[in-house]
Amino acid sequence: MHVSLRPLSILALFVLLVLVVYQEVGALGMLGWDGWPLVAASQVSSIGDLFGTFGEKLMDGRYPHGEFYRPITHLAFALDEALHGLAPRGYHLTDQLLLATCAAVLAGLVAKLGGGLAGVLAGLVFLLHPAQLEVLPVPARRADTLALLFGLACLWAHADGPRTHGRRVLVGLLAFAAAGSKETGVWIAPAIVAWSLVRGEGPLARRWLPAVPALSGVALYVLLRTVVLGGLGGHAGEVGPTVSTTELWAGLLVGVLAPEPVLGLSSTALAWTVAVLLAAAA
Repeated sequence: MHVSLRPLSILALFVLLVLVVYQEVGALGMLGWDGWPLVAASQVSSIGDLFGTFGEKLMDGRYPHGEFYRPITHLAFALDEALHGLAPRGYHLTDQLLLATCAAVLAGLVAKLGGGLAGVLAGLVFLLHPAQLEVLPVPARRADTLALLFGLACLWAHADGPRTHGRRVLVGLLAFAAAGSKETGVWIAPAIVAWSLVRGEGPLARRWLPAVPALSGVALYVLLRTVVLGGLGGHAGEVGPTVSTTELWAGLLVGVLAPEPVLGLSSTALAWTVAVLLAAAA
């Protein structure tokens, strides 16, 4: 079955769903201990402050658990502060819109591979997954959503349209934005290379070349991060118990398919697991 829907229609649908399903989030305060420090560190009052964001550490170096470089997340908080002041509802609204946009971009990307119906299903599964409640109520965790949003947009821009100079610049900027939102955004580099190798044309040894703009964007982020932090930075000391690769992937699989324990448990979690399996099969 082929379903073709306009991207703006999908975005409007997802925005409506987010506002209805997660309406209680808007009434929450600024949850998370790092929310207000991020607001204070991200304020922009001049052009100098705007460009200076790209030369600052996360929370102006006051993050207690290590040194990080996330200028795009700082800019997102600066925009919120300019629009909403210190009203938590405004920050939650931004996060809701970011989630809806991320789901819409995912739907568009998947539609390129499997048609409109597959894209809509993928977007809905992402949008309604219970794991969103780990991120959405806490504004400081929008870094994860931003990194995924810009990464998916980068992949879409890479896959869509001719390889013009403007398109290559756009792909590079989106790759930088993904990594500049949160370190996990560097996932776009291997993803773009894999996409190019699998779906590219010509000799296999040269298929990776269209991935150069995205790789350049990530490389620029790593360079700026190294300069600003005086090294690669990262968490200070031990951040938690180590686990084996098998335990890690098993935990991720369970978290995706059954965010709540399935055995002995609520019908909601069981229904969610079945819904995800059916959507994957479709």
